[in-house]
Amino acid sequence: MAKPQVVVAPVLMSKLSVNAPEFYPSGYSNYTESYEDGCEDYPTLSEYVQDFLNHLTEQPGSFETEIEQFAETLNGWVTTDVALQELMELIYQQATSIPNFSYMGARLCNYLSHHLTISPQSGNFRQLLLKRSV
Repeated sequence: MAKPQVVVAPVLMSKLSVNAPEFYPSGYSNYTESYEDGCEDYPTLSEYVQDFLNHLTEQPGSFETEIEQFAETLNGWVTTDVALQELMELIYQQATSIPNFSYMGARLCNYLSHHLTISPQSGNFRQLLLKRSV
């Protein structure tokens, strides 16, 4: 007959201490990156609008399916006179510098003049555009 084996709980034989210093593997580098707001991952208003304008230039058929989302995004973004002026200038430049974009630019301006919610003292989108083209 075999002798019964006595099993000793590993916890009772452990030499670990709750007061021991924290363990770091050799070669460990404490990575400390200064906190930044992470804005570099997001496009600026200018980049966002220019990307959309370029997209419309290449694929004018996408206007109907994407204009509503574009206008909604702009309503959250264009909240100052400066931003509205920048938006108008970007569209104006694209429409006057690329011949095939003039009709699309006119459609875009018409849509935005009816759907942008900002209306500052300097004038709404349509008024700024009319002042610019004079």
